Amino acid sequence: MSISIKSCYLDTNIILDYLRKRNEETLNFINLAKEKRITVVTSHFAIFEVLDLEAQDKFIFKELKNKKAFDEIRRNLRNRNLTKKELENIYKKIRKNLFYIDIPLKLHYLSVNGWDYSLKFLMKTINLESLASAIEARCDVLITKDEIFKQNAKELIPAMTPKEFLKNLKELNINPKSKSNIKNQNAPKGL
Repeated sequence: MSISIKSCYLDTNIILDYLRKRNEETLNFINLAKEKRITVVTSHFAIFEVLDLEAQDKFIFKELKNKKAFDEIRRNLRNRNLTKKELENIYKKIRKNLFYIDIPLKLHYLSVNGWDYSLKFLMKTINLESLASAIEARCDVLITKDEIFKQNAKELIPAMTPKEFLKNLKELNINPKSKSNIKNQNAPKGL
């Protein structure tokens, strides 16, 4: 029995793996999108979470370099004092790596109905938004490494890790797309 996969929703942890080049399965999965064999979708909320996590990491590394104690870093984490230049560099890195390379990443903006729909489920807020976005964007599968989220989402949408996706590639019936060089029209403007 095969499932026809055309589009996949990327959870935040998958985007971070790709940006940080830290997981071989994720990088191999993203190559399918680069080859235009699948379309990858995420939400603007997930992009903001990535920006926040990148800023948090930058702050922690900066404080460790300044020999600050872990307790002090933890206390100051919410009030991190990154310069405008540091924040701009984080934004440029994400923008360049997600929207101006050859990944056809599409952004889904959750509608009011999507938000209402998401409130029916008991899970973390960030996961609610991602789940509702994946469903509303009509993605065929949710890609995440968050095992709890994956189990909760499976009742509504197939969910798997990049490793599971790659392992089952033949059964997933990936529709080959033309390898045209179409610019991503969903890239965020300005900021």
